[in-house]
Amino acid sequence: MKMFIGGQWVDRDDKIEVLNPFDGSVLDTVPRASNEDVDTALATAVRGAEIMAKIPAYERYQILHRASEIITERLEELGHIISSEEGKVLAEGLGEAARAQETITLSAEEAKRLTSEVIPLAAASNGAANSALPCACPAAWLLPSHHLIFLSTWYAIRPVPPWPQAMRW
Repeated sequence: MKMFIGGQWVDRDDKIEVLNPFDGSVLDTVPRASNEDVDTALATAVRGAEIMAKIPAYERYQILHRASEIITERLEELGHIISSEEGKVLAEGLGEAARAQETITLSAEEAKRLTSEVIPLAAASNGAANSALPCACPAAWLLPSHHLIFLSTWYAIRPVPPWPQAMRW
């Protein structure tokens, strides 16, 4: 596996084994990112946000809608991957894949709107919400489906008024 940074597939000699937490088997290896890799990824994310903010709302919708379609086509495969990487039973992996697809679909629909609001996620009991503002960057410790959720929120960016005071933390 390689890292995708700044539009390029990047590999490193230093690798990290991805283990199945259930049985300890090696699922894959991933490159260990350097500090420079992280800096490049963050700078690229900022540039990407600036670019996406200039794309018309309907085009952002189309991008996210297509991502949702791809996930739907690969839902079972993604569920198996999530189950293996997280050591979960298959039903939970499939549920997480479905939640990622639903969240990206919601983000696509919201990307068409001209105003901004924070929408609580129906399945979240921890106060998670979907917003039109870039609220986070995918981090190495997050699981694959969480990356999809963060990215769907990130790419739904549009110029919006500041967060309501209650949503600042």
